[in-house]
Amino acid sequence: MPDGKVIGQQIRCPGPGHSRSDDSLSVKLDGEDVIVHSFSGDDLNTCKDFVRDRLCLPKWEPAANDDPGAKGRTQPRPTKPEPDRDPWTCITPIPDEAFPLDVRLGGKEPKYTWIFRDAAGQALGVECRWLTETGKDIRFATWCRHDEGRTEWRLKHIPAPRPIFGLDRLAQAPLAPVLMVEGAKKVAPAIKLFPDYVAVAWPGGAEGVKHIDLSPLKGRRVVLWPDNDAAGRGAASTLADLALKAGADSRSGETSHCGGIKALRHGGTRLHRGCRAGPRRAS
Repeated sequence: MPDGKVIGQQIRCPGPGHSRSDDSLSVKLDGEDVIVHSFSGDDLNTCKDFVRDRLCLPKWEPAANDDPGAKGRTQPRPTKPEPDRDPWTCITPIPDEAFPLDVRLGGKEPKYTWIFRDAAGQALGVECRWLTETGKDIRFATWCRHDEGRTEWRLKHIPAPRPIFGLDRLAQAPLAPVLMVEGAKKVAPAIKLFPDYVAVAWPGGAEGVKHIDLSPLKGRRVVLWPDNDAAGRGAASTLADLALKAGADSRSGETSHCGGIKALRHGGTRLHRGCRAGPRRAS
C-alpha cells in the first residue's frame, strides 16, 4: 500500500480521503481477500474497495453455486466477523465547554491548530499539525461521545461529507469570489494577499476532495489553488468538476502553480484552457 508501514501482520496506511501522513487504516491480507479496520470510523466497505483498488485486486463477485439447479443464482459472500466498530461518535457542533482542545500524539500537543466552523460560526472540528523528525503529521480532532456516555476529544475525522474550512467567512461575504486553497495553513496568507476574495480550504489533502461538502459553493465564483505537484493538480481537476456539479458559477477557475505559501504570489491556469491569470481583485 502506498505510504503504508508494516506493523506485525498488518499494514497501517492512510484511509480513503485522508492525508498521506495518516495511518488510521489497518489492512491485513487474508488469502485473496483483505480485512480492514478504520480507526477514524470510515465506512468499512468503502475502505475495503479502496484497498482492493490500490492493490489492483479485482472487485469481489459472488460465485455461482455448483448445483446445476442453482445456475444463474449467486450465493451470498461468507460473512466474517468484522473488527469491533468504533464506539465513539462525533458531536457537532462542538459545545463551548468542550474547549480548550486536549489531544496529544506521541505525548505531544499539536504545534498548530485550525478550527473548522459552520456558517453560523459554531465549531465542528479542529485540524491539528504536529512537526516530526521526518516532516509533519496532520490529524483531525473532534469532540466525541462514547457509547457508554462519556465525552472527550478524539483524533477522529468528521464523517463525510466534510466541511470546507472557512464556512463562517463564506457566509459573511455572499457576493465575493472564492479562493480555495489546499490546506487550512494557506488560508491566512491568502486572505492577506487577496482581500477581495473569501479564502477557504478543503480538508484531507489531495486524497480528500471526494469527501467534501461543496454545496456552500453553489452560485459562487471559485478559483482553485492546489499545491504544485501531481497529486495537487489531479485533486484540483477533480474538485473543479465536483464544484461545478454542486452549482458553482461556470466562470469558476482553477490555478495550478501553488508550491506553498510563498507561491501564492504567482499566477496560475484557469479552467478555461489557455487563459493564464492568477486571482484578480473582484470588481
